[in-house]
Amino acid sequence: MPAQPAPAPAPAAPTINGRLYNLTGPFNHRFFGLEMAQSALVPALFNRLLEEQQPARVIEIGCCKGGLSYLFALGSSLLGFDFYTYDIRDSLRYPLARADHQVADVFELDLQPVIAGYGTTLLLCDGGDKRREFETFAPLLKPGDIIGAHDLYRGDEYWGWSEISEADVQETCARHGLVPFMQEEFGPAAWLMRRKARDR
Repeated sequence: MPAQPAPAPAPAAPTINGRLYNLTGPFNHRFFGLEMAQSALVPALFNRLLEEQQPARVIEIGCCKGGLSYLFALGSSLLGFDFYTYDIRDSLRYPLARADHQVADVFELDLQPVIAGYGTTLLLCDGGDKRREFETFAPLLKPGDIIGAHDLYRGDEYWGWSEISEADVQETCARHGLVPFMQEEFGPAAWLMRRKARDR
């Protein structure tokens, strides 16, 4: 009996410079079938952040199809934080278990009362103008609050979209006492992360 050929090895997960990238489709990573325009690293990173920092609320600007929003809504149900998500388009594809979801232009909303609430606010800028979102809402943060902006430019090393850079927010961060927060972890996932200094 002739020897059977060895089975072909399974294809390796797509990587860029050895970093997990894992795209499915033109731009979406899937997490249990949920499409999200994020790196495959993102669900684990935000899980760690939420468990360690225990924010009182998460505010998401720009939800796209809602894959990441779905995970935050699930986290809201399990961990007890309030979850707000806003998008100028009615593009949400997944039902959210526990969320305040609005189709609105975030620049026409007054988010100050939400951000100012007791406890830590996690504010995520992932809409159509990350730099303007960051510059608009960073001044409203309390000491200890966290702000992130997606599609961070890192020389196109890890992510195919480059909509905000460290240089873009340098002046805003200096003016409002924002310091790097978990940047080493979130940088490869294309997120810029800052925290309002507590001792300012």
